[in-house]
Order: sequence, then C-alpha cells, then structure tokens
Amino acid sequence: MKQIGLILKVNLLSLLALPLLILSGIFNLAQKALEKAIVFVGVGVALLALLALNALFNNPNGFLEGIGYIFAFLVIGGSIILLVLAVLVLCGSIAATVLTVIVSVAMAILNMGGELFRSGYLYLYDICYEDMEQLKSSDAPNSRFGCIFWYLLYGLHQAFVFLFSMMFPLSLIASVGFVGYSIYSVYHAVHSTFGIGIFSYLKLFPVTNVVFTVLDFALIVTSVVVVLISLGIEWSEWGESLKFASQSADSNWNSFVIQYGSSDFADDTSFVFSAGQSQQRCQQYMEVLNDLFDNCESVYEQVSTATQQEQDSNLQYLFSEYLETLQLIHDQIPSAPGTIQCSTFEQKIIPLIQTAQRKEKEIQKDVLRILKKHSTAAQKNNTEIDFFSGCTTQDELQSRYHALCKIYHPDVGGHTETFQQIQAQYEQKRTAMNIANSNSKTV
Repeated sequence: MKQIGLILKVNLLSLLALPLLILSGIFNLAQKALEKAIVFVGVGVALLALLALNALFNNPNGFLEGIGYIFAFLVIGGSIILLVLAVLVLCGSIAATVLTVIVSVAMAILNMGGELFRSGYLYLYDICYEDMEQLKSSDAPNSRFGCIFWYLLYGLHQAFVFLFSMMFPLSLIASVGFVGYSIYSVYHAVHSTFGIGIFSYLKLFPVTNVVFTVLDFALIVTSVVVVLISLGIEWSEWGESLKFASQSADSNWNSFVIQYGSSDFADDTSFVFSAGQSQQRCQQYMEVLNDLFDNCESVYEQVSTATQQEQDSNLQYLFSEYLETLQLIHDQIPSAPGTIQCSTFEQKIIPLIQTAQRKEKEIQKDVLRILKKHSTAAQKNNTEIDFFSGCTTQDELQSRYHALCKIYHPDVGGHTETFQQIQAQYEQKRTAMNIANSNSKTV
C-alpha cells in the first residue's frame, strides 16, 4: 500500500513539475533574448549613419546645400524652431526613459519568473528523486517502473541539458548557415529578376552606391551572427547550470579546482589601479574579491555539509552558478599582477563581484535552512546531526569546522546551542583522529 502511494505521489509531482521545467526554460531564454534587443537598436543607428554618408558621397553639393537650407531655415524660424526642437528632445528623452523602464520591468519579470519556476521545478524534482530511491530499495524495486511521468520528466530534463549544452556549436552552425543563405538569397533574387549575376548587376551602379549597399548588407548579417553566437553561449551556460544542479557539490568543486590548479586563487588578484575618481571604489571591491576567493572553499564545505543531510538541486544550481561567476572573474583578470584601468574594472569585474556576493549569501541562506530543518527533526527524535559526515582527514575536519563557524558562530549571529554541538563534535572527532593516527604510527 505504501509503494502504491509513493507511485501515485511521484507521478502527480512529476506531472506538476513538467510545465515548470518548460516555463523555466522559456523565461530564461526570453530574458537572454531580450538583452540582445539593444544590438538591433545600434544596428538601426549605424544604418542611418551609413545612409547619411551615402547621400554625402553621391551628391556632396546637394548634401551641403541641404544643410545650408536647414541652417537658413533655423535662423529664420528662430525661436519657433528651437521650441519645436526642445519639445522633440523632451519627448525623445521621455520615450527613451519609458522604453528603458519597460525593458527593465520586462527583464525583472522574466528573471523573477524564471527563478520561481526553476526553484519550484527543482524542489519537486528532488522529492520525486528521493521517493524513487525509496522505491528502488523497497521489497519490490520493479514497482518504480510504474512512475511513468517521472521517466518522462527525467527524459525531458536530460534532453534540455543536452540540447542547451550544445547551443554554442549549434549557434555557430546556424550562423554559417544564415550567412550562406543570405548570400544565396540575394544572388537568386538578382538572377531570377534580371537574368544576370550579382557582380554584373553591381557594375550597373556607381561605386559609392555599391560600397554602401555592401556595407549595409554586411552590417545586418554581422549583427544577426553576433546575436546568434552570444545567445548560443548564454543558453549553453544555462544548460550547463541545469546539468550541474543534478550533480554533487564535490563534482562541481573538483571540476573548478582541476581547471585552476588549486583552491588558492587570491594570489592572482594583487593589482594597482590607475589614478582616478573611482580608484578608492575599485580598491574596495578588489578587497571584496580577495575575500570571495578566500571564502570559496568555505562555501563549498557549507554546501557539502548541507547535501550530506539532504539532496537539494536548487542549492546545487546556486553553487554551480556561484562557481561559474568566480570562473568568469578569474578569466577577466590579467594573468600577471600589475596596473589595471579603473574603468575596465568597474565595467567588467565589479558587476560579477556583486553577483558572486549575492550568490554566496543565497547559498548560505539555503544551507542554514536545510541544516535548521534537519537539526529540528533530529531534536524531536532525540538524535543529532553529524555535521562532520564524510570528513576522513584532519584537513577536511578543519575546513568543515571553519566553514560551519562562518554561519553558526554566535559572533556572526549564529545559534549558540547548535554551535556548541558543532564544537563538541569537532573536538570529539579531532581527538578520535589523533588517537587513530598515534595507533597507526605505533604499529
């Protein structure tokens, strides 16, 4: 009877999780696509500039005469024209402000919706995963095959991970295909309409017209290619984050350490900023960055402690995004210490530092939530959490202890009784390890 209940529960929750996964993907992809809208605004401005240059080269006298007429008209019109221009500038500023607000609100809604749907999906996914583990270890393990919707959900999850992880190479293929199709469509249109090749057709026009037409075409095609490739990169990063959400903290951390050689990254961040108004701000954020790199191993230990108690894909997702942000920061910083421009640091590094700070706080909040929940359950059952589960060496024990101190020590607002419990376990395990080491040396 219990197994039937679990099967029904897994199928129901999997069915609820399916639309959340799809909506999470739609919201994330829409948010990243909206960010690229500004590219086409820039393309429009560039096309207008090319149009003006084309007019100047084709008819310089007429262009200058036109400017002269406009200038004379402005002088004659006087205050009326200035008033009209002031109204236009004001309306343009209002329109730009309104557009900025609309885009910002849309981005906030998409971000909030994506986070909400993703958190809800990962929460249901974890429950289903744990129930499936129970069914596998039950007296009738084959009963898990009755969870049809779970296997559908799991298959869709893997398909999303695979598809979006492949978005970057797919975007490259799509870019090459788009360029080829654009050239072919122009050639086919000219050939079918005029019966001649594209080069013969271009010879019919002045050189300046041909040059600016080719520039317009190249600008539009290049802009689309840039958008496709950048979307491919960002969508593939989202797919990797979704993949990491189902992996252990150890796997994500080990990949990070293997890529950069060790967990001590702060040595690469000793820079002198060029003089300027923002020098003090940049220096302050460099100190924050050093703290982030110093704390990253502690954050890993906190996540590892929580996941020893409970599988939480949302926490894994946050941890993977946190590590990805640190990787981006590390890759943006020059390989050798020296002088760095404040403007470059402000534009490229500080936003990433702020993101990493926010992710670190979210991770600590989730870790605290998980540990509090299991600590309360343990107290009801007259047991206690093993905060040092998985620690087999003195170094691992020490690292875990320091990580737990950062969220449970009374000096940082932690819970006194829980910290006393952590302290007692730490002393007990350290003593046990010392005795074991002494016995092994004696033998």
